[in-house]
Amino acid sequence: MSPYNLLKLATINYILILIVLFLANNIAIGSDENIESEDWSSAQIIVEMPDHDHTFQSEKASTIHDPYEKFNRKIFAFNKFMDRVFIKPAALGYRRIFPQFVRNRISSFLINLQEPLYCLHNLLTLEPKKAMQSFSRFTANTIFGVLGLFDVAKMHGLGQKRKTSRDTFAKYGFPSGAYIMLPIFGPSTVRDSICTVLDFVVDPLDIAISYNIEFIIVKIIVDGVVKREYLLRYDDKIAGIALDEYAFMRSFYAQQYFRDMADEK
Repeated sequence: MSPYNLLKLATINYILILIVLFLANNIAIGSDENIESEDWSSAQIIVEMPDHDHTFQSEKASTIHDPYEKFNRKIFAFNKFMDRVFIKPAALGYRRIFPQFVRNRISSFLINLQEPLYCLHNLLTLEPKKAMQSFSRFTANTIFGVLGLFDVAKMHGLGQKRKTSRDTFAKYGFPSGAYIMLPIFGPSTVRDSICTVLDFVVDPLDIAISYNIEFIIVKIIVDGVVKREYLLRYDDKIAGIALDEYAFMRSFYAQQYFRDMADEK
């Protein structure tokens, strides 16, 4: 990738971040700290909700370090606004336009695009067998699964071995840092927010296509809409049980976070 394209990509990213932060700060001014809404925040799009009823079992989950709560709540309010105006309507339209079979194929295609990144991080965390499995999945699904529209690798016993920058940094002892709410992307930590950006830089697929900005932006938008459509089923449940949606989101994220870290040990 040429220095010009690198500079262009970095400039676009910084401009988008600055615009979102500016909007978040101004939209949320004067808002109450107890946030109430009938709509579920788009921040949850990065969280994989379980298929079964979720119950909190860890005291640790309710005590995640949140020193920036006041600002985080403003970002949360902005995310709810974006969800209500843009993201949820897009997800509903996506559901109405495409039947379940087509939506499943799109989801499978997006998952397949992540396999090169998982392969890289499995190598970086010194797990060559898992790296080979990720590479094999990508190869098989791309060639025999029509560019990943069908998960033929899973049919033959090759399950996904998901690894990202977060897992790599955690492997080598980098602390997670404080809880933060990212615009659009939702709940995270200081370390994981850096990892979110880093994964765009080191993704082998993005490198292979010379960081084609248009493709990357479309991929991010489609991935967000697909995940939000999947989580539409939980809207009523969240609204019914969460008196303080921000606190609920933080606790849910914390429990999932600690569970994932425990699984990696």
